[in-house]
Amino acid sequence: MYIDISRRKDNGLPLLYKNDIEQISKLYLEDFNSKILEEPVPTPIEEFLENYLGLDPDYADITPDGSVLGLTTFDSGNLTVYDLENNRYRDISVERGTVIIDNTLVSGDQEGRFRFTCGHECGHWILHRDMFKSDENQLNIFDMLNNKEAKSIKCLKRNFEKYSSKRTLETDNDWMEWQANFISSCFVMPKDTFIMASLNIFRKVGIYTDYIVLGQDFDTYEFADDMSRRLSKIFNVSIQAASIRLRQLKLIREETAQLGYY
Repeated sequence: MYIDISRRKDNGLPLLYKNDIEQISKLYLEDFNSKILEEPVPTPIEEFLENYLGLDPDYADITPDGSVLGLTTFDSGNLTVYDLENNRYRDISVERGTVIIDNTLVSGDQEGRFRFTCGHECGHWILHRDMFKSDENQLNIFDMLNNKEAKSIKCLKRNFEKYSSKRTLETDNDWMEWQANFISSCFVMPKDTFIMASLNIFRKVGIYTDYIVLGQDFDTYEFADDMSRRLSKIFNVSIQAASIRLRQLKLIREETAQLGYY
């Protein structure tokens, strides 16, 4: 499936509002498995990445300190990763569409972040691969043998951690990372089913509005934390990711927040 995104900068960066990204993610998930959009369930994001998008997942120690959580390659060539066993960097050969996930995310307690990172890399492939087009007729085994560096996007851990904070997006890379993070939220926590699950929680505790406002009383903060934990289990995501999505969709609002959703 390919969606034509006509509004782009000269360098190919898509110009998208949040609602555009929500709609793009919905169309992809509907084509992949429409049942995901019918009830609150975890999105099989690894299957989406590998079997639907045709990407090739791999695992490595990308850096010695875990500062890069994942990367996506847009042509064939070599990539530099860290060899933890021998304490040095080394080059590996990759093909177009390789997604490398850092080994720090493989452990069980990192499953939520692992799944979000997979969604993030899917986002780069869907939204940004046109920015890295190469003449595929010129790409062959000799490129890899001659140490041609593969074009790729590296996803830094700090960009994931800053995703929840309000900050100015200045560079094209800032926008690409924000877009990939936002569409990942849409993939692993689809809007309609996330709202459905959230309203179910509201109703069970006797809340009959479609959102709560923090700061109205002390219990709202405790309830918001508990709600994030519940939703993280339903969608198999991190508590932080669920908390951010609640605010993205204005299900939880700050007392002084603007109420519009765009």
